[in-house]
Parts: sequence; C-alpha cells; structure tokens
Amino acid sequence: MRLLSIYILLLAALCSTTASAQSKKDSTRLSREMTLEKDFDPIFRDAGKINSLPTVTEPKVTKSAIEYSSFSIPVRPKGEFPVLSPIAPRDNTAGNEKGFVRLGAGNYLNTVVQAGYSILSTSTDNLYIGLDHTSTYGNVHLEKSDKESKMKLNKEELSLDYKHQFKALELKVDGGFMNRGFNYFGENYYRDANIDAENHLNQLQQGFDMNIGVRSSIAPEGFNYYLRTGYNAFWNKFDVNRADGLKENHFRTEGGIFSFFQENTIIGIDGAMSNYLYGNHSVGNTTLFGTKDFNDYTLLHMNPYIEIKKENARLRAGINTFYSFNKEEKALVTPDIEGELELLKQVQLYAFMKGQVNEHSLAAISRENLYVSPDIRIQDSRTQFHGELGFKITPFNGFYIQPLIGYESINNQHYYALNLKNSLSLNTGVSEQYPVYADLKNLYWGGTVRYQYQKMIDLSATFIQNNEKTELTDDAMLYRSGAIIEESKPFNSPASELTLSVSTQIVPKLDLSIDYYLGAGREALVLNGGSTKFVAEEMEDINELNLNASYALLDKLSIWGEVNNILNRKYEIFQGYPTQGIRFMLGASYRF
Repeated sequence: MRLLSIYILLLAALCSTTASAQSKKDSTRLSREMTLEKDFDPIFRDAGKINSLPTVTEPKVTKSAIEYSSFSIPVRPKGEFPVLSPIAPRDNTAGNEKGFVRLGAGNYLNTVVQAGYSILSTSTDNLYIGLDHTSTYGNVHLEKSDKESKMKLNKEELSLDYKHQFKALELKVDGGFMNRGFNYFGENYYRDANIDAENHLNQLQQGFDMNIGVRSSIAPEGFNYYLRTGYNAFWNKFDVNRADGLKENHFRTEGGIFSFFQENTIIGIDGAMSNYLYGNHSVGNTTLFGTKDFNDYTLLHMNPYIEIKKENARLRAGINTFYSFNKEEKALVTPDIEGELELLKQVQLYAFMKGQVNEHSLAAISRENLYVSPDIRIQDSRTQFHGELGFKITPFNGFYIQPLIGYESINNQHYYALNLKNSLSLNTGVSEQYPVYADLKNLYWGGTVRYQYQKMIDLSATFIQNNEKTELTDDAMLYRSGAIIEESKPFNSPASELTLSVSTQIVPKLDLSIDYYLGAGREALVLNGGSTKFVAEEMEDINELNLNASYALLDKLSIWGEVNNILNRKYEIFQGYPTQGIRFMLGASYRF
C-alpha cells in the first residue's frame, strides 16, 4: 500500500504541473504532435502484405526514435523449429498490384507457400485475405539415444482483415484459422528405449479467432476512445494417452478513453478483461494447474495514465492494476512509467518501470514451445517489477550506440524440462516438455550498435548479458511428486546473447542479408539416476548463421534463396529436441 500511495502522489503531482501549463495552441499542431493509436493486430499473423522498396533519397539529419529493448526475459527460441526465415516479396517499383504468390522448397522436404490478395482497397474500405503454409518432413539425429527420428510439421494459416473508415471512427474486423500437425519427435530419456521413433504421437492443433474493434478519429477536443473484443478457440486433438485433448476458449475485451488536456498532454485510462473457459477439464491425477478442482479463469486489468510530450522530452506515468479470479483471488499493482529526455542534440536518455501479469494461454505457449505436454496449461507469471535505463548516442547521421542496464523480478516464471510426469512406465511415445516454476531475479546489461547508409547497407550488433538468479517455488514440479532438484537454475535460458546482422542493396535489384545468433550458457534439468533426483546439465550453445538473397528478374517476378544453419551446428532448441542441420531453400515470388 505504501508503494501504491507513492504512485498516486506521483500522478497527482504530474497533473498539478500540467494544469499550470500554457493554454492550448493551434489544434493542427496538437494533432500532429500527439497522435495516439491502438494496434488491431489479429491473433494469427498476416500471411504477408505486398511490400514496395522506397526510392533511395539523400539522407536528412533527423532525430531517430528510441528503440525500447524487449528483454523482459532472455530471448527464447521460437516454439516451432525454423523451417525458414521468410523473405517478404520485394518490389523495385511503386506498382499497383493487389496480390502476390510466393513458393519455395528445400532439403528436409521443407516447403513454403504464401499468398495474399487485397480484394478491396479504397479510401474508406480495405479487405485483405492471406494464406501461409509451411511444412517439413525430414530426419534429425537424436544424440543421446543415437537414433534417427522423423521430424514432422505441417501448418496452414488463413487470415482475413477488413477495415472501414467512417467520418468519425474506424471499424476493423479480422479473423483467422490455424491448422497445425506435428509429432513429438524428441528423445524419450526416461521411458522405454525400444519405442520406435515412428510411434511418436502425431498431434493436431487447431485454432480460430475473430475480433471486432472500433477506434475514434483523433480529436484535439473532447474524448477519444477505442474498443475491441475477440474470441479465440484453441485445441489439441490428443492428450498424451491419445484420448481427447484439451480445448481452450479465450474471450478478450479491451478498451480505453483519453483526452487532450491543455498543451501537449493526454490523460486516459485503458482496461482489459480476459476470460478463459476449459470446462473443468482434468487428465489422470493432474489438471491444468495441478489441482483437481480447477475453475475457469478471469483476469481484469486497469491502467490509468497521464502522458506529457514536450519538444525534447516525453513522460508517461500510470498504474497497472491486475486482478485474477481463480481458485485463489490475487491482485497485482505495479508502476507504468516510461520517459525519454534529450540531454544533448546527439544524446537521448530513456527509462521505464513496469510490471504485469503474463498470460500463458494454450495458444501463446504453443508459439513458445510446441512440444509442451498437451495435458496442461502453464501457470501465469507475474512481473513484479521490470526497470531499464539506457542512452542513445548518435555521433553522426545513420550511426548510433545504445547501451542499457535493467533489472526484473518475476514470480512463478516457468522453465522447461523433459518427461517430468510420474507415470514414467507409460510407453506413450510422447516426448513432452513439462514446466518447472521458479521466482526469477535478473540483472542484465548490454546494448546495440547500428549503422545505416541510405538503403544500401544496414549493420547492427546487439549483446545482452543476463545474470539470472532463481528460487524454486513450492509448486516447482507439480507433475513430479517427491522430486529433488539439487540447484535452481534458469533452465534452457541463455546467459549471454549476441545477434549480428548485415543487409545490403548495393547491387541493383539484389537484396542480401546475413544474420548470426549466439545463445551461450544454457543448462538443462535432467534425471540423474533413480527416479527423483534431478541435476543441471550443460547444453550446446545455439550457434546459427543464416544467409538470405532475393533478386528481381522482372518488375513482378523475383527469385529468392536462403541457407540456414550454415555452420551445420548440432544443438537442441529445447532439451531432447535437436534442430535441423544445414538447410537451404529456393523459390520465387510473383506480384499481380
């Protein structure tokens, strides 16, 4: 309560200061400087939009915006193994094309089909449909069991996006359908070693989402608002015993209202409500949260704030309040403060302090780790505090250095370990991942260096050093009674991360890019004899070098290619799940 009182006093002081500011000036200037918009991104990604390569012009000396870091937790590998890193279709002319088709194929039977078409595009109406298909069907080598295993993945996404501009508001309706088939091809460390790799469970996941939202046109006087509501259904066809899988119904409503107050100031409030429905689904002796009487789940969020923007500074100050209704009702109140200040013409300071409840829906977790057990729903975590301080130094146009330091405290953070369930005798052929819960405190530091010259070259390097300290929670291993973990670690999370990127358009019509990522200092949680003792074991570094190229043969036809994991490094994305070796893909894209 003492901390909450401090935040309220801070907001009151800011309001008092703003009230004495100079009177309103020209509303046109106000609208130009204080544009506030809310994104209406569908849950499923668009398959891709037509991109046009801008005309190269002489650079102008401008003040670049601060790029806030995204290190709320250390970077984690994507839940799906990388089949490819798609290159969006490029265009060397402005063009009036409405659609595109992009095809590609490579080793491991990796394939991609992407298409998009703008059915309607006027000053008031836009209707777009997109399709995205990726698949793979190739063998990977399981190091510990010294066996070959067939990695299968087949995914299709269909998205629809409609927008209508009324005189005083914007209406947006979007939706999508996802169909994803894959197998749990990883190691079975603690189960029958004679299980045939082809007996791995073939899972089918499907999802559907529909959203509708409205947003008022920005008005310098009166109230501005936005409101959005949506429904997302996600389900697994099977559980680990090949019985009916778990289905999640997620209803989410969010909205906000804000108003310009005197000069360069916004006062507003945002709110959201998430409702999760599972029908008290339980599997065997465990359920979604490790209790037999799991109830449907509701989370409320309220965020009052004030935002002030001056010529050389910006400040947003508010309070994040969360309240969850589950078996145990829990509240969380955190600061919501961020700001920027131009110290010198070439030096900007930025800082933020935030906190939040991290919702771990089935759909969200499937994007993080595709191979988590289909029987469970990962518990939500709570970021009690996340603060960061950084500088952006721009000694000359096109080049900047951005050092940063930050600290975060997260309760009930989840990590992954393989096959933790008690029923080790079940020869299900499912190499599932299970959560391990710990409270996390992380002091991290690092920064970014970037240089851009026109559209010809873009060089960047980012390094982050994490210093994670974890303490296992009372429910650290809900699905493994009597387990003993010798030492708590941030399992599977890299201690050091380095990202290098080079892209160039020096040769006309040819785009080239090289990317490198290093994730070092990872450890896995493994069983060390017996049936209850677990220890940390070093994992191979993620060491990935990729090359992408695209060449415009004609105005509307381009060919492209890429080579991923050029160094052919053998490492596991998650414990027991190795990545593909060196892989290549060739293809073409056509605009029409």
